[in-house]
Amino acid sequence: MIMRKILYLCLFGGLGSYSAMAAACCSEAQKSAELKQVLEYNQPAEQFFFEASDKAIALKDDGVQFILTGNNSYIFNGERSEVSVQSPYDVGDTVRYQFSFKLLDSPVFSQGWDGVWVIVAQWHDQPDPRKGETWSNYKSSSPPLSYQLEYDDQLYLVLHTDNHDERIPVRPEQQITCRTQVHWLYKTDGRVSGWCDVDGVRHPFDFADDIMINDYYHYFKFGLYRDKNIDALMGIEYNALTINEVNDEE
Repeated sequence: MIMRKILYLCLFGGLGSYSAMAAACCSEAQKSAELKQVLEYNQPAEQFFFEASDKAIALKDDGVQFILTGNNSYIFNGERSEVSVQSPYDVGDTVRYQFSFKLLDSPVFSQGWDGVWVIVAQWHDQPDPRKGETWSNYKSSSPPLSYQLEYDDQLYLVLHTDNHDERIPVRPEQQITCRTQVHWLYKTDGRVSGWCDVDGVRHPFDFADDIMINDYYHYFKFGLYRDKNIDALMGIEYNALTINEVNDEE
């Protein structure tokens, strides 16, 4: 309860329903513990790493908001407000990622935007410390598996790989829950299966594709990451996240 009061003091009003976290707010451990609580996350809070400026993220009673406005979004050489999750697995494992979110109302979601891509969740490769790799000597690539937003006469949530797209129509303020089960394989096609519920309407998917860039586990990130040419106000609110290793048959 004390931690929650501290975090309330860190919040200040923003544009419309958007709010942000003040720069002088809270330790990383406090933010991680609170984020675990509001997302009902089922793994250790120490696995969270914030990749967001303080003005681009807001911890709330029932979720976390990520907000990009064009002047608060440049961090780690990108336009982003994200949290990365280090949840290790072995190649060959099947892992289920389930999360719930909604897009916060903004004209950009009904009119489109300049620039190409907007990512709201992704699985990204990383250096393999077993081979002495670090971020300074490792050449990373675009995420091999991601949920993106596209606007083509209307807004779509797109589960994207190099050779496959699942396109799901969405609108701001809809409750969206996605269960993404990934059978992680390297140098051969892995399997991606599951569904996204949009206001209770289920959109299932099940396909195979190359989804690992190297043979070290790919970490999960959620929030907003977008083309640097996009300056419009965008916001998304996550309110649930669980990650579980499962039997491939489940």
